[in-house]
Amino acid sequence: MKRPLASIGFTYLIALLAAVFAGVNASVVLGISCLLLSLLLFCRKSTPKRLSALVLTAGIAFFAYFGAYQINVSPVSALDDSDATVSGTVTELPSEAYGRFYYVIETDSIMPEDGTVKSSDIPQRLKIRVSSTNAIELKAYDRLTAKVHLSKPTGSDEGLNTRNYYAAKNIYLTGFIYDYQPYTVTPGESHPFYYYALKVRERMTEALRALLPPRQSGLVCGVLLGDKSGLNEAVRDNFQITGVSHMLSVSGMHMAIIGQFLLWALLYFGIPKRGAALAASVGVFCFMAVTGFVPSVVRSGVMSILYLLGIGIRKQADPINSLALPCWC
Repeated sequence: MKRPLASIGFTYLIALLAAVFAGVNASVVLGISCLLLSLLLFCRKSTPKRLSALVLTAGIAFFAYFGAYQINVSPVSALDDSDATVSGTVTELPSEAYGRFYYVIETDSIMPEDGTVKSSDIPQRLKIRVSSTNAIELKAYDRLTAKVHLSKPTGSDEGLNTRNYYAAKNIYLTGFIYDYQPYTVTPGESHPFYYYALKVRERMTEALRALLPPRQSGLVCGVLLGDKSGLNEAVRDNFQITGVSHMLSVSGMHMAIIGQFLLWALLYFGIPKRGAALAASVGVFCFMAVTGFVPSVVRSGVMSILYLLGIGIRKQADPINSLALPCWC
């Protein structure tokens, strides 16, 4: 199969789009149909085997969509508009917006207050975004136990459907902490690699805010790190009106600049081209971690790393294959 990554990647992406429009139940029917059709095509000697592989890929995509819905979306419906005692680990830097403080928590225990919902009937490990009126002394990878009112995301954020916006970040529930109820904060005992990436992000943000006035530092943090917490509403509206709000999201443009700059700098200091390309790919991965591994960063980062690895192993990188592989991300 010529350009297998491109063929399989784009087939997977198109099938996922079809699953979104068709719905969950229809995805099962389409998935079974594709698997049966793939088996039939494979058994026919006159049919190219690549066609069977592409139909099989489409079937896998339909079942992947169905499985993701059953695992991530369906179980949390029981927690919508309910109170629960939540325990978990803070996995992102706390942020402030619109007079409230926000925390992303990866839970390991959810105890519903409503007796009609049993904890055994709901997933215990979820990623949720909660807010509080008063600031809580929390750092990344500290543990928090608090009473929270949970609900599914609603409304819109920056012109995007809020539920889809958070689903892209694997967040399917939001909520607010009852400030008048006692809560417990426990310092984190172990710090994974991502913790140190968050500390770099925090130091960079603090340095920019110390060097620049609030309006300019908020803009620089948004363009450089994708951190829009320091932008006021007027600046966000201006970016949307002029059609350049994508500049505030780290994506392909940032990755291309970072990757090429690292490669040029390493070559300038006499590093061999292969070693420089491999080192630059590591630098791109670290930048992905600092910016939070958001979907746009992962897709463009994978493309940049493939390009640099092609240089490192002395293989010509194929742009079409590099573009298609992130479809699986």
